[in-house]
Amino acid sequence: MSTCVQCQAEFVPNASRVQRFCTRYCKERAAADRRREPIRVERAAQREHAARELLEKLRLAPAPEARTCALCGTSLDRQQKYCSGACAIEAKRQYDRAYNQTRLRRPMECESDGCDQLVTGHRRKCDQCMGSVRKERKRRERRRRRNALRGTPSEPYTLAEIAARDRNTCGLCRKRVAMTKAVPHPKAPTIDHVVPISDGGHDVKANIQLAHFECNWRKRAGGTQQLALFG
Repeated sequence: MSTCVQCQAEFVPNASRVQRFCTRYCKERAAADRRREPIRVERAAQREHAARELLEKLRLAPAPEARTCALCGTSLDRQQKYCSGACAIEAKRQYDRAYNQTRLRRPMECESDGCDQLVTGHRRKCDQCMGSVRKERKRRERRRRRNALRGTPSEPYTLAEIAARDRNTCGLCRKRVAMTKAVPHPKAPTIDHVVPISDGGHDVKANIQLAHFECNWRKRAGGTQQLALFG
């Protein structure tokens, strides 16, 4: 009985020749190990060298400094920035507050014509002007939906555009319109259709004019008289 050099298993050798391995597989594995032996020796030397360098760095490294909480200054035992979740939340709030303060703009005048109110932050118009813009947007959307249901041709316009075109003059009584008033004030500005939409008129600039709220209410849907238009 002989012992395999590779797997250390016992086997019956061939009497005609010297046999060191029990099978051909063990012989091939031994040849592969001999080819890989220089690589293993080199890698082992590299690992040993890296371990010596690490030990040298640890020996020369200074002692770790005592860590404290970045907010309250409490000493810490672990590698962390804050001692508790409450400190972390409060630090985040302070950071957000300081960040928002840096992004706030200095007070500026409202961008609307004729308005001298001061606005801060990221707004560009005051509350009163923004309310007027929202009302005009809702009025325009209602007018668009109404014309779409009726199939009436329409054009985009605003009350300010019509007032500028008609020079703030009522198209029914030829008197000045109080542009600073609001409905239901009798002198408040409104949009009047020369030919009412209910009579087949179109919602276009050529068929609309500026009118007092009172004059527009008195005319109602029965006034289809020809009026002088500006522009």
